[in-house]
Amino acid sequence: PGYHRILLEYFEKAQAASIRLSYSGPDTDNQLTVIPSSVLWGAAGTLKPGTNAKFFAFAQNCLSFPSLSDRIPDFQRFDDNVDYASSVSAWTGLSFSDNFAASWAGFVVITSPGLYTFQVVADDGARLFVNSALILSTSLCQ
Repeated sequence: PGYHRILLEYFEKAQAASIRLSYSGPDTDNQLTVIPSSVLWGAAGTLKPGTNAKFFAFAQNCLSFPSLSDRIPDFQRFDDNVDYASSVSAWTGLSFSDNFAASWAGFVVITSPGLYTFQVVADDGARLFVNSALILSTSLCQ
């Protein structure tokens, strides 16, 4: 139980972009569900639910998953959750639809002890860190 830091990184090369962050465990009656804003927080103990979302445009295709830690985002906002359906159009607020990266950072609040499973469904590459540990990586730029 408690606040658990999450960082989800995503890279979109071309064509349709999509990403969804879900979890299951005692808090969801073991049903896989998109992590709702009610348990996502941009900072531990704040009153604003959701995640800090940052978006980065790239001039060309990548050969490997890009490092985002030293880049300045081209656009940022607060997202309620991470649930972007497949689209060839630019996501709301973005001026680009291909060759971009995104990151969502914050905390997921777990209230019941037990085993939790996280799932990321993405087109193209994604990495998920929970409490700074890499738990999922599809790091190839497709």
